[in-house]
Amino acid sequence: MWAASGYAIGMVIHGSDHAFRGMTGDSHHAVWPGSVQIVMAILTLVIAALAVASVAFRYRHASVAAMVIGFGSATVFLLIHVSPEWGGFNDSFVSAQSGAQVTAYSWATAAIGIAAAVALGLAGAYSRRR
Repeated sequence: MWAASGYAIGMVIHGSDHAFRGMTGDSHHAVWPGSVQIVMAILTLVIAALAVASVAFRYRHASVAAMVIGFGSATVFLLIHVSPEWGGFNDSFVSAQSGAQVTAYSWATAAIGIAAAVALGLAGAYSRRR
């Protein structure tokens, strides 16, 4: 339960960075409409809520959900924020444009999100093995 709660908190903390920097993306490619970004943010929060709920209610497949959501989210975080710019859905901190407002807080929230996602995946894997 701690890993699932930590994951949800990590998503909210990382979302605060996106709220601070705005919904315009930080590269010249990531200029898809703000409404699409808002839908993606809501979808991410719904997935986090489902992960927490599946663990809290002891859903039969909660460990599998935790592994898929945790490791999947960590992979997406790395692809979107830590890899160099590669296309339209990329919000790269590594090759951020000057107006992107990527700060130490941005990096910290991304690191928290990645760590929380990996912890959720590992907790699911541990639970699955037990």
